[in-house]
Amino acid sequence: MNFIIYSGSYNVNMLGATKSIDIMLVKNIEKLGYSVVWVGRGDVNISICKYHNIGNSKIFEFMMRVYNKLKRIVFKITPNEQALKEFFIYDRRLANLIKNNIIEVNESTVMIGRNGMSLLSFQEVKKRGGTTVLHSQWMHPISHNEFLKKEYERIGLDKEPIPLKRIERQLEEIKIVDKIWCISTLVEKSYLENKIAKEELISASLGVDISLYENLDKSKRDDEEFRILFVGNVNPEKGAHILLKSILNIESKVKITLIFNGNIAGYFKEIFDKYVMQLTKKGTKVLIKPGVPLQNYSDSSIFVLPSVHESFGLVVLEAMASGLPVIVSDNVGSKDCISNKTNGFIFKKNDDKELTKIIQKLIDNNNMVQQMGEQSIKLAKEYDWSCVTSNLIDNIKKG
Repeated sequence: MNFIIYSGSYNVNMLGATKSIDIMLVKNIEKLGYSVVWVGRGDVNISICKYHNIGNSKIFEFMMRVYNKLKRIVFKITPNEQALKEFFIYDRRLANLIKNNIIEVNESTVMIGRNGMSLLSFQEVKKRGGTTVLHSQWMHPISHNEFLKKEYERIGLDKEPIPLKRIERQLEEIKIVDKIWCISTLVEKSYLENKIAKEELISASLGVDISLYENLDKSKRDDEEFRILFVGNVNPEKGAHILLKSILNIESKVKITLIFNGNIAGYFKEIFDKYVMQLTKKGTKVLIKPGVPLQNYSDSSIFVLPSVHESFGLVVLEAMASGLPVIVSDNVGSKDCISNKTNGFIFKKNDDKELTKIIQKLIDNNNMVQQMGEQSIKLAKEYDWSCVTSNLIDNIKKG
């Protein structure tokens, strides 16, 4: 077998999870003795395989970001609409590389591509007898849209969750691919509920590069301040409002700092700011610290991902590898990696009161925080990328 790994239309240098997942996937497929071609948008400094950058120059990419921002302001075009347009553009670029034999495809080729972004490329691979595997980084589009629609209505957001054209494109991909890689039981369940046969599904977790987190400086973790960390885009889908609301009801003499390692969605900022104002009055500090989260993993006491929908949540494994107790909603895919009440807690989605009780328990029990953090490291080691990749390849081979 030989592999094509397609990272999709988002710039790999703008989305940390996409880049880290695909780098480790490529490295470990190569270690298993297979040939790999990696295709993505943006420069990647890698020597272990052939990499095709289907993006533009750095200057042009910057100009496009400015142009897209202006379109959102002046013409009220949504980020989802802009993203969908780019799904087509970069998918067509990869499809053309295959058409023109710049990337060779034959019956032994396996292409793994992200959903919504790979339709034309999948079609070209199938014409040449190759195998297509849909990397479902989201739930089935019908289920995904329903979850978000309900949550937007619940918090008063008048916004279309997922454009209809994107849903239609995803459904087309689902029809034509040979296998669908479900990265969690949550994702797998969504496909089964939408009448996709179990034989078409590969259930295989994502992994974590343990070596990145083994030597973190944890000296700033102390009893004087309790730091609660959230990593990801700050929006309703990630449950940021649920975390903010839960912290409002915390009672503690210990200084509490809430760290958001991510960017706030424009449409969510008004709601976010209202909560921050209330928390500030209570003496709770709220920090916005986007960028690489490594230092925040080092400095924090616990990690929380309260998503309304999260097909996996790689940041949960990263937090575990960093030695943090983890708290997630029952609609976060990486709950599969957590041992409830051993290295963290799983709470019912949207239940801010239950989340308050869990966080309060940890604030009041430093020994529990320490013990759970140690268990997190042990469990994270079971999800090293070498094991995860081997499992994925074995499942693809089964056909």
